[in-house]
Formats: sequence, C-alpha cells, structure tokens
Amino acid sequence: MSINSKKTVKEFLKTYSLKEVNESTLINVLEKQGYTVVFFNSIYNDSDVSNIIQALNLEDYILSNRGFTYANDKYRLVFINEDLSEEERIVLLAHEEGHIYCNHTTTNMIIGNDVLQEYEANEFAHYLLHPTKLTKTKLAIKRKKKLSIAILIAVVLVGIGTTVGVVVSNQQSYQGNYYITETGSSYHKKDCMLIKNKNNVKKLTKKDYDSKKYKPCEVCLPND
Repeated sequence: MSINSKKTVKEFLKTYSLKEVNESTLINVLEKQGYTVVFFNSIYNDSDVSNIIQALNLEDYILSNRGFTYANDKYRLVFINEDLSEEERIVLLAHEEGHIYCNHTTTNMIIGNDVLQEYEANEFAHYLLHPTKLTKTKLAIKRKKKLSIAILIAVVLVGIGTTVGVVVSNQQSYQGNYYITETGSSYHKKDCMLIKNKNNVKKLTKKDYDSKKYKPCEVCLPND
C-alpha cells in the first residue's frame, strides 16, 4: 500500500490532539478541516438537506450509500445516513476521515469508487478506532500531563490573586447580513445549513465582498 496506516493514524491523533475518538470529536476535526457533516435520510429530508442534495445532483448517491464525501473547490461535505446507529456513524465518520486525511479528495469529487483508496480508508478507520496498546498509553500520559498543567496554572493564579482581563475591539464595515468561513469561497445567509454549527464562521465585511473572492451560496442564495 502507498501509506503506512498505523503511522498515519498516529500522525493524525497528534495533529489534532485527540484524547478520545467518538462521533463528536470526529465531527469537530472535520469542521476544522473545512467540512460540513450533513445527516440525511434516504426517504425524507428537511428543506435544507433536500436543497443541497438537489443542487449537487446527489439523489442517486443518497439512495445507494450510507455515507460518502463530496469535495470540490466550493464545497466540502460529508454525508452520513441519520438512521444508522451511533456505532455505525462513528465507523463511517472514521472511514470518510481516512479518505480526507489520506488526500483521496484530490482525485475525485465524490469518494468511494477506487478500490485501493477504499482499502486505505478502511485501514485508517480500523487503527483509529482500535489503537495499539502503545498509542493508548501515550494518549493516557498526554491526558494526565495536560491535567497536571491545568491544575498548576489554577493554583498559581489563586496563589497570587491574579485577574486577567482582555478586551478586544474590532470595528468593521459589513456587507449585508451574510457570513463566510475561513476555508470557503461562498457567502451565506446566517441560517444556511452549510455553515450552521461551524466554529470558523465570520460576518462578511465590505472588504471581503469587494475582493470578489466570495460568490453567493448556491443553496441559500440561488437567485443572487
């Protein structure tokens, strides 16, 4: 194989400082990478999910897949069937993260048709969800070390009676009530599903708008 799966997983855990791997932490990592996790239903979806499926012509994929990744210059999306159990969702998220972290998104817009890439993603998910004893030990040591540092800082602050206040003033001229992400190339309405619950969302400034780097979202602003 072209990658060493064990080594790749160790690098991944170190890069994102993961203390544990679960549905929440995997979604958090995906969001840091600029991806939106879209939970869909093969029978019925609410209007936001239906709009993105139709806009990207993904109806066939929704009917035939439990999960897949869609990535191009404008959108980074991981689709997961909401009817799966939590354990199944975690396995799928780990698998799709394998595709992303192993750079499979550079070859196809929709991932899942290359046999070797599927093998690599499966290997990544396996070692991510079943770490070796050495990896478990290192993660445990890291957790204890961080806890010790946090306790030490708390004791020092209480001991010297230090109060720290930070005031940040940031005056900007904004362009309407639109929002962008650090990794995206489109601007969105505040309630657009593509930016909902993301941590890297900021309001579109006039400077951002005038730069012409951002175009209206095809999902929430299709007629702009």
